[in-house]
Amino acid sequence: MPSHRIEQINKLILEQLNIQILREINLPVGCLVTITKVNTTRDFSLSRVTASIIPAERNLSVLGLLNNKAGYLQHLIAQKIAVFKVPKLTFILDTGGVHVERLDELIDKIHHEK
Repeated sequence: MPSHRIEQINKLILEQLNIQILREINLPVGCLVTITKVNTTRDFSLSRVTASIIPAERNLSVLGLLNNKAGYLQHLIAQKIAVFKVPKLTFILDTGGVHVERLDELIDKIHHEK
């Protein structure tokens, strides 16, 4: 179970990433990225960042972009939060977003069939 300190760091990193990605990363037109979860290791060396990407067709390209910009984002976060060391960021895909997008498509299809 994560310590209270790790939970606080996870929350701060999540909040800052959502802000910094919106401000600083040039995402492809029509893409939306939301950071849904951050898991930081006990030694604060690594944070696994779960990202929800819409549309699903852009998952791999946007995930690659985020991982390429991870060092830059880590630098920005270091300027915003007061910690001795900001963990290395690794982005992974939140597959729950794919399911939500598919459900939205099905609901729209049902409404159009009526």
